[in-house]
Amino acid sequence: MERLLRALSIVNLVLCVWMVLSGIFLFFFYRPTAAAAWEDISTLDSDFTFGLVIQTSHRLATPVLLVTLTAWAFMLAVASDFGRSSVLAGAVFVTVGAAVTGLILPWDQLALWSVTAGTNMRGYWPIIADDEIRFVMTNGAVTSTDTIVRILILHVVLGLVLTCVVAWVRRRSMKAPIDQPLSGDHQVMA
Repeated sequence: MERLLRALSIVNLVLCVWMVLSGIFLFFFYRPTAAAAWEDISTLDSDFTFGLVIQTSHRLATPVLLVTLTAWAFMLAVASDFGRSSVLAGAVFVTVGAAVTGLILPWDQLALWSVTAGTNMRGYWPIIADDEIRFVMTNGAVTSTDTIVRILILHVVLGLVLTCVVAWVRRRSMKAPIDQPLSGDHQVMA
């Protein structure tokens, strides 16, 4: 069990670091405007030799990271290490947020529909999807170029937070074995 947990932690950390490095590369070839976003992403292969490979691997690393993070959190919960597994469960939600914002960045028709539908879900989430939240995300009543910039910033911040959380949990996991509680962690007594 210990070896599997260590392997999952290494895989997650490598995936997070790869996504940050490839994201930095992609960031230099992306202009967050409605007119240029799709063009920048669709012509990345012709502008740079391995551009399409880096973009595709960045996109495909997301579902792999979701599966491995979920497995890591589940394995820690099975090992009764609820402190670390709850942090990783939060990291899974951060990964979903980063994945959703990443799908919006090409600013194609699917992204426009996603933003429009997502900001119009006020009836389903009255607290989260209030009009103030919609105006913060879209910068007004209409989806505009500012929406792309805000989603890009959110995507970058979520990716960096995710990488920091995975590195932090991995570092704490290396300090103490699974059967010993970390300082500040509480185990449930049977």
